[in-house]
Amino acid sequence: MFLREALLTYQPMQEIVLNPLDQSVLTLHCRYRVVSIRWIENYSGFHLSRPQTPVGAVRELPLPVWLTRPTIAVVLNETDAGSTMANLLLLAWIFLIFWSITLVFSNGLWAFLTFILSCIVLAAWSNTPEAKAIRGKQETEAKRAELAATKATQGLEKNFQQLSKDPTNTEALDYVLDVLEGLSKEKLKPLISNIVLPLLEIKPLDERVRATVFSCAQRAISRSALSTQVSSKAFYDAALDILQQHPDQTSLKKYALEVGRWHYSISRPDGKVTIYDEQSIQNDLLVRSR
Repeated sequence: MFLREALLTYQPMQEIVLNPLDQSVLTLHCRYRVVSIRWIENYSGFHLSRPQTPVGAVRELPLPVWLTRPTIAVVLNETDAGSTMANLLLLAWIFLIFWSITLVFSNGLWAFLTFILSCIVLAAWSNTPEAKAIRGKQETEAKRAELAATKATQGLEKNFQQLSKDPTNTEALDYVLDVLEGLSKEKLKPLISNIVLPLLEIKPLDERVRATVFSCAQRAISRSALSTQVSSKAFYDAALDILQQHPDQTSLKKYALEVGRWHYSISRPDGKVTIYDEQSIQNDLLVRSR
């Protein structure tokens, strides 16, 4: 037994009952056709329990005159056969998957047949309205997230241009930092050379900018390919450049040291910096901080 709470929208076909003495309206005897089912709403205390009210059904309801909205709050207590079937198929698929895994250790043929059967059950479940609704919701959310990311990227470019013209624009800076922190790895990669690294050149003494740039570097770059090492070197070179421009800033020296260790670590199979790497970093810092 499933409880469905819904707001049913009705299409009214009103029959007016008049007072024979003064011809005033006494009540409305309406026939309502169900148009859609959405969500629960208790309209001004008027609450009606109507089991099994499908879309397209016609109901005759004596209503008071004040009820002029063509919507009535209802609670449907009914067995949803479609939901029951979808749930049973999903449970059957889970059972068959676990059973096939168990059979792997005893009977390979039965394990294979059970796995094939589980695939058939899963295919049947994927064709149920519930599964289609889940896929539709996921696709809608993905499209919505993509549109939001695109809009954020456009706003990022606009605010970065404003920041390039006026480095003291705190509103533009806050917007740029917030958006960069929320972007995914795929969205960050195209922005490294156009926004992320130039941002460090514009505001090298801002601790928030350095932290955000380094965070973007760590999210966008991994030690999976040779090209990755080149990108990490770009961040290390940028850190050394701002240190050379401001050699008296201890914070920039610490920042270059941290970025340098990260740069060398992602080029190592074990992700650890060697003593030779540390010596190379110290030499770079010494040369750039003179």
